Amino acid sequence: CVAVGNMLAVNLPLSRLCKTARRAGAMVVGYEAIEQLGDVNAVLCDAEDLFPPGTVVLGGIKTFGNRAGAEEAIMAASALMKEIGGPLSSVFDQVISENEDALPEVEKFHYEPGGGIVGWVDGRKVYIGNRGLLINNRIEAPDRQEETQYASGNRSLVYIAVDAAVAAMLVLNYGADRRKKNELQRLEDSGISVLVRTTDPNVTPALVSRLLGVDSASVGLLDGQLGDEANRLAREDIPRADAVVATKGRMESMMSVVSACVEHKRMTGLLVAIQCAVVVCGFLLVAFMACFGGMQQLSSFTLFLFQLVGLLILIGLPKLRGGR
Repeated sequence: CVAVGNMLAVNLPLSRLCKTARRAGAMVVGYEAIEQLGDVNAVLCDAEDLFPPGTVVLGGIKTFGNRAGAEEAIMAASALMKEIGGPLSSVFDQVISENEDALPEVEKFHYEPGGGIVGWVDGRKVYIGNRGLLINNRIEAPDRQEETQYASGNRSLVYIAVDAAVAAMLVLNYGADRRKKNELQRLEDSGISVLVRTTDPNVTPALVSRLLGVDSASVGLLDGQLGDEANRLAREDIPRADAVVATKGRMESMMSVVSACVEHKRMTGLLVAIQCAVVVCGFLLVAFMACFGGMQQLSSFTLFLFQLVGLLILIGLPKLRGGR
């Protein structure tokens, strides 16, 4: 007596997965997508995707030196961040919203891992980053007591320096998008790490962990040369290929589909194991009755109940564990 329901056990969860993907603005094309995405152990995203415009808010600006010099420094930093992008670019857009056409020309730039951006704007060297960036470049940083005062209440600081002098300090408040938070937690529950490409020194595993509710051990950073290489690979044209998964471009849609595919592949393995166990139990039951002359008791109704119990387990278990 072989338990039926193998096709249902695989395809009913797949149908639910497709509905989940559709609600998230994505699509999954059959079981091939699960085969390809079911072994994913990490996803790559940009810090700007985790912290889109509106989630990083400017809380205040403290200037050092004369006001005109500070304004020039902020304009140079705004031009630099507009060229680079990232979470800080939206903050500088708030500062220079009326003077965007007057931005100076950016010549070149690079990222110092864990520190921030160093660039050349109109022949002047501009620094945008944390206290460590200033110290590493032998720039005198403000007093730590003053920094602590402004950084209280989970606020973050970004310094702007031009040549060898600090010109301004930005006080920032980072927030979290609820949908991204939910999807990141689902990824973590599925055993998937998140690799964040960033040019913002404030975006650290600790910050992502605190705001998005995931373990900092499941968050990795790609900055400096690693970030540049990741960006190059992400923008590289790839050969023509069949699309087994597609999204509308939202990061949370991609995260939702990946975590669902990983969970579905694990569930399929469990269901196949249960199917085999039910087959073995049926064989042992019939063999036992045949050996002890009890075949007459094996009625059609008994077989039907055995089939029904096995089918309910195969169909019901994914619903109990699925959650979506």
